[in-house]
Amino acid sequence: MQVYEIEKYSNIQNIKMKKGNQFIINLTHTDLKEREKIICFLSGLTFLNGTLKKQNKDEFLIVI
Repeated sequence: MQVYEIEKYSNIQNIKMKKGNQFIINLTHTDLKEREKIICFLSGLTFLNGTLKKQNKDEFLIVI
């Protein structure tokens, strides 16, 4: 499973988001404003057929 460390919202485009993928997003080094935008995007991405699960304070498991 891939783990992506994201610092800015613009870095999210580097993730391969295809149906059937699962990955972990690490937001340890992300400021609050950027974190909110990233989580909002991931919520929309997983809304219909995916899951977004908080693993700990700074990591989220995404299944598309």
